[in-house]
Amino acid sequence: MSLFAVLFMLLMIALIVGGLYMSRVATQREQEALAIKARLRQLRAQQTQYEELFSTLMIYDRDPDLLYLIQQNLAEESENLLAIDPTNQDSQRDVAYYQSLAEDIGSLGDKAHQPEIPSSDRQINLMKRHFGRAMKWVRTLNARGLISEIDSHEHLARLNRNSLMLEVEAYKRQGLEARDQNDLSAASSFYKHAKDLLIHSDIQINDKSQQIKKISRLISGLYDSTMGEDTSAASDSQSASTRD
Repeated sequence: MSLFAVLFMLLMIALIVGGLYMSRVATQREQEALAIKARLRQLRAQQTQYEELFSTLMIYDRDPDLLYLIQQNLAEESENLLAIDPTNQDSQRDVAYYQSLAEDIGSLGDKAHQPEIPSSDRQINLMKRHFGRAMKWVRTLNARGLISEIDSHEHLARLNRNSLMLEVEAYKRQGLEARDQNDLSAASSFYKHAKDLLIHSDIQINDKSQQIKKISRLISGLYDSTMGEDTSAASDSQSASTRD
């Protein structure tokens, strides 16, 4: 075999080996890129959940300490995302946004520890679902030693108490709205539901018995006012008959 033929064969072998190597490298890079994208999607999904949790607690809990814990978690996760893909503009914006949430917490001022009352069943369910998620997260932080047993207990007790009392106040408000619209049957149902929540709950509320009595008076007041109106109407009718 001539020297030329040998060199040609060696060249072909080199090209084949080089092609296989380049193909392997390309495949490996593609797999790494796919793994990075999958990891980014997973982290962003977690971020979305915590962002929703933060938004809910900003309305229905407003405890700065717990909100700061969530904000710090969001900020750290966004920085992790940026470290994975430093050129990603979404990650860059997220870092700035989640860091700015600390200012939102600080701006609560007098509204801190003054939660809003849900105004619909949808908002009640959202509040309860996110409060449950927050309590699970608090237990996880405590198990990992990231917050103390005392802080964990205080957060759990407050979230449990707020979940109950905000639901009670929501149904009381709906009862009031129904009463103002002269729908006494609906008003009574809302008040009774609020009362039953308190009666059957084992959550410690300092003035639970007083709260139950107040709702009972609201229920009886519905029928007292109706009876009063009926009595007044009957009296007016009797007076008119007497005049005739």
